[in-house]
This record gives sequence, structure tokens and C-alpha cells, in this order.
Amino acid sequence: MEDLYFPVGIWDFHEDGNFNFQFNRTVAHGGHLDEVREMAAKVTDIPSYVRLMEEAEEKARQRGDRKAEMAYLRAHEFFTTAEQGKAQKYQRWKKLFYESSEQLMKDYRVQYAEVPYENGFLPVMYAVNENPKGVVVLHGGYDSYYEEHLKIALHMFRCGYSAYIFEGPGQGSVIYEQGIPFTHEWYRPVGAVLDYFGLDDVALMGISLGSVLCKIAAAKEPRIKYICGVGFQTDLYDSTIARMPKRCAEQVTDAVERGDRNAVNDLLHALMDSQPIYSWYLNQGLLVFGEETPYDYLMKARDFSVKSIADEIRQDYLLVVGQEDHFFTRAMLLEEIEYMKSARSFTMRVVTPAEKGQNHCNIGNRKLMIDVFMAWLEETKREHVTAAKEGWL
Repeated sequence: MEDLYFPVGIWDFHEDGNFNFQFNRTVAHGGHLDEVREMAAKVTDIPSYVRLMEEAEEKARQRGDRKAEMAYLRAHEFFTTAEQGKAQKYQRWKKLFYESSEQLMKDYRVQYAEVPYENGFLPVMYAVNENPKGVVVLHGGYDSYYEEHLKIALHMFRCGYSAYIFEGPGQGSVIYEQGIPFTHEWYRPVGAVLDYFGLDDVALMGISLGSVLCKIAAAKEPRIKYICGVGFQTDLYDSTIARMPKRCAEQVTDAVERGDRNAVNDLLHALMDSQPIYSWYLNQGLLVFGEETPYDYLMKARDFSVKSIADEIRQDYLLVVGQEDHFFTRAMLLEEIEYMKSARSFTMRVVTPAEKGQNHCNIGNRKLMIDVFMAWLEETKREHVTAAKEGWL
């Protein structure tokens, strides 16, 4: 049986936080440390990043290094816009993934299903234990593909759980091949998956923006008993504003309050021109939300919030965060603690630099993140059994 290898490590490749994260993610996906370090020294903007990663992909392809080829392809696809051929690059990456993962999927008896949803379907991969300790359903967030989470699900399977991973609206093939954009009613795709497989007593894990989505689903879906958010976030609109330079954030907030669509679009287009992170962030939002302007994206982002439904989230909740997550602020973490008062229990695990998983979604030490979740889930399940026996559940 093929081993599930999760590389451990975090490096200071670049002074720009988002570029640095992407370089580290490329290494975690199979890029070579020396090659990535050499590229990082030459990157000044998104075009130079894309060009260098494209060249690295071609070199890896020529030497037959499939793993590195996929890592570099995914890296430059990440910063490619829809107009530049993002969907075509995604299809190439997807083809390589399934070609290279064929033996892994056979070893772990991975199955595939298409769950009916609206006028299309949600793709699901799953591995079922005969006598599982429980059921885990996993999904990503703003930009991930469910194939990237396969090893996470298989590690959960190896720990004794039946594991299901799916792509919902706005993600992967659902947006590229079916054109179904994100929905803030995340309980609908989750509910469709639970219905299709007849699942109950489920633990739901959401990664990155998935940390908001899984809580939204839990508020409306009683079959979810346990929640794990990887990365802290309660409101997409607030976190979008929080990432802006202070003066720009103030101007955008004021323009939104006035309902001045043109002013918002002008401000955000200027921000996209001056900062690579915002160029990617808003272009990605326009694509996966199915909107045409930054203003329309911001208006839709307001719906991706747990603030109005936090009192309905009554499950056991685990939050796994990186101590130096460059996407979020400490104030946002404190906000999450404040809003999650109605949860049956709230456990937070902060992964530190010493553990090499301090960055966004613990990309430097994914196995630690999974093991923290597995240990918490088993202990919480034992507590439920004890509570039921003693009559205080």
C-alpha cells in the first residue's frame, strides 16, 4: 500500500507574505526546495512568478518528475486569471493528478460518486471502513480542489474513519465544468451529500474559507455533530476589508455605505493594480462567485458570515489555526471566540513556528493538523458516550 507522505517544513522564501505562502505550498505539493528557492529570489510580481513556474514545470516534465511537474503547474495556475486560461491549466493539472494517483486510489479503495445538485452534480471521493469509528466529511474553500485533500481524507480513513471529500458550488469542476458559483447556503450542498449517502452523526471539516462554510452548514444541518475549522474566519466581507491598507479600507467602507458602486470599483481596481495579493484575491472572487465587478463581489461576500446564525451553532467545535497566518488578524480570531458562545464545546489548537505549521491552513505540517483533529474527535466522542451513560448529555 502506497505510503501517505506529508512533508514538514516552512521557509522564508520571499518578503511578500502571499508569495512566501505559495512558495511553501509548492514545496509541500512536491516542488524541489532548491528550485523554489532559486525562483523566489527572482520573483518581483505575478507575471514573473507565473513565467518562472511555467519554466520549472516544463523542466520537470522533460526529466519525468511528475510530482514536481504537478506542483509547478498548480503554482502558476493559481495566479492565472480566467481570461489567461485558468480553466485549461486546471484541466491539465487534473489529468496529471488522476494519472499519478491511480495506484494510491486503488490501494485505499477510493470510490467516486456524482451527487445530484441543482442542474448538475457535486463530485465526491470517499473511502469507507467496514466498522468505522465515525464519519468525516471534508471540503475546501476559496480556491482549493478536492483532489488536493485526498491524502488528508485517506489519513483519516487509515485512522479508522469513513471519509468523504467533495467539491461544492464555486469549487473545482463544479465551477469550471458546470458553471455553478459559490452559495452562502452551504448547508444545501452538504445536505445533498449527506442525503445521497445516508449519513448521520457526521464530523464536518472546512479548510480556509471552508472554516466559515462549515459553520454555516452546521447551523442548519442537525446531522452534523462535530465541526472542525482549519483557519479562523467568521465573515468574508469583514476579512476582505481587513486585508486592505487602512486608508483604502476606510474609503471602500464609506463608498459601500453610500451605495456608490463606481467609487468601490475604482478603488478596488486601483488596489488590484498596485498589490499582487489583491489582484489574485478579487479575480478569484469574481470567477468563483460568478460576478462581473468587485462591487458585486463585495455585496455577495456579506452573505458569507456566521454572525446572524452563530446562536444556532451548537455542535462541538475545533478550531485549528496557524500562529502566523498571514491572511487573518488577531482581532478576527478574538471575534470568532466571541461569536461561538453557543457551541456545545469550543477547542482551539494554535500551531506554532516550532511545529512548522504556523502558516495558513498549517501548510508546513498538514499531518499535525489532521492528527490534532483525529485526537480531538475521538476524545469528544468518548465524552458523548460518557455523558449519555450518566444522563447529562
